[in-house]
Amino acid sequence: MQLSRSEQKRRIRELEKLVQELVAMPEPVLARLPATAE
Repeated sequence: MQLSRSEQKRRIRELEKLVQELVAMPEPVLARLPATAE
């Protein structure tokens, strides 16, 4: 499936927003999340 450029940019922005929300979380919340990355 080929995405248009605007669709790719939109998805990247959504991913970046998710990452920023994760980074903004307090440490205890991060500790409760299942460790996906070793």
